[in-house]
Amino acid sequence: MNKQRDITIDLLKAIGIIAVVAFHCNLLPGFFFLFHNPLFMFAAGLFHPREASTICGGGYYKYLKKRFLRIYLPFVFLMAFLTLIQPLLVKLWILPETPYTLREIPMKLLTILAMRVEGFSGPCWFLISLLEISITFETFRLFTHHLPSKWEMSILFAISIILFPIGVYTNLPRVLDESAILFIWYVLGFYMKIHIDFLREWQQKLSSGARRLWLVGVGTICIILSYCMFIFSRHGYGWCCGAFPPLIAIGTFMGIMWSYGLATMLNYLSIAILLAVPGRVSFAIMAWHLGAFRLLSVVRVLMGTVPRGKLVLGYVYEDGMWSAVYCLFGILLPCMGKICWDQFLCHNQISRLMPWYRNSFFDENRG
Repeated sequence: MNKQRDITIDLLKAIGIIAVVAFHCNLLPGFFFLFHNPLFMFAAGLFHPREASTICGGGYYKYLKKRFLRIYLPFVFLMAFLTLIQPLLVKLWILPETPYTLREIPMKLLTILAMRVEGFSGPCWFLISLLEISITFETFRLFTHHLPSKWEMSILFAISIILFPIGVYTNLPRVLDESAILFIWYVLGFYMKIHIDFLREWQQKLSSGARRLWLVGVGTICIILSYCMFIFSRHGYGWCCGAFPPLIAIGTFMGIMWSYGLATMLNYLSIAILLAVPGRVSFAIMAWHLGAFRLLSVVRVLMGTVPRGKLVLGYVYEDGMWSAVYCLFGILLPCMGKICWDQFLCHNQISRLMPWYRNSFFDENRG
């Protein structure tokens, strides 16, 4: 890739995916649930192409094709493969479900093609939501790109503000309710890119000590406000569970700003590139970590530390050492795979053998 990667964005994604895995392992307080998923939509908005979509130039249809290759096809292939081997996974205690019959499998495959989230495809809801949001955003821009920039921004934010409470208070199919909530953070990421570049230039003018003091001060204020909004919201787990929308929106925004400030501070460290590796393999960690929990749970059953009956009820979570082991296993293995891939495997050869790979979300070297 010719373009230089933005390590700060990789660090931002690393913070988000580590928060997701640690939260699933019961290692983080509940208020992190307020912003760890919106953080990914914010980062995705930062990467959205800046050029306006036009039907005449074919840009819109090229974008749809890229989204299809990058998100939809990998999702279908992965879920279809897991559906076909689901009876085997149940026998190995990896899935706590009833084995599919030969009559059920074709219907399950059709469900996957329709992007309906159920059963073991549940953890992949974020990919479906990302596909829905990115295409919806680009479709809106198809009709607004000819307007002045401020008008276009005002219209898109107005639409996202309308969608936010709809997502909070409704239960729509195909994760459309989550997409309605997360849409505003995608829009925010898209328009924040310009201001982030300006803020970065301003920070460079500060001395090293003043820059760190600024980031620590703003970050502290943001995380305190985010926690306060979580406490004041009507429900314990906020952004998609019927809480008061304005409070949740403020708390989520503050959490995102805190995460970006932390990523900026980490970027000044000498090991920033190493710390950014989880961000470069965030999709792999997302796809792997729940499977890793299941495999470790099976190991614990074989070791005799937990009964088999507890395993078939779901994932085996505990506080303390095993939670940390779950978390590390779910994060480190994809990171080690990424490092080995960069050091020992030929990316270009794989891309030539499997053309679909180059534009898929598995390809972390894409532009």
